[in-house]
Amino acid sequence: MKIQTQNFGDVELLNFTELSESDLHYALAMRNHPEIKKWMHNQQEITETQHLSFVEALKMDNSKCYFLVKQADVIIGSINFTKIDQVESSADFGLYANPFQLKTGAGRILEEVAVSYAKDNLKLSVLNLEVFVKNERAISFYNKIGFKQAGSCNLNDQVVLRMQKTVKEVDK
Repeated sequence: MKIQTQNFGDVELLNFTELSESDLHYALAMRNHPEIKKWMHNQQEITETQHLSFVEALKMDNSKCYFLVKQADVIIGSINFTKIDQVESSADFGLYANPFQLKTGAGRILEEVAVSYAKDNLKLSVLNLEVFVKNERAISFYNKIGFKQAGSCNLNDQVVLRMQKTVKEVDK
């Protein structure tokens, strides 16, 4: 699926459930990269079998969608939506830049594409995310792009901030 972004031109979203074998392996390598997995809720190495089972389960789960994001045939990173709730018009959102292709502005591209997809395709009004309080770089980024702190919790003995952004005003 192609998305025309306001600031970055055409970007392609590749649904994990439709990835080629090579892109599936690449997505797993990105997820298992030390600089990515250290910020995940599950910081364990994901096996190929686990990854393929996860992707297969996505085909039957309308509350989640995961995408590789490409621009000019280069993988920029990954975005995902979980806990998609049409009644509440919200979802949890996550992103990570491709650790093998460090591109300046990758986070901003991923966020703009995610907001566009959330508004136009999922018809959502609110995106939520969680970020470890130790991940100061990500918190700074999320603050700059309009996410606001909406609470906190503990996960595996680490403090996690819950942040939220309104992406579309609810029709009244």
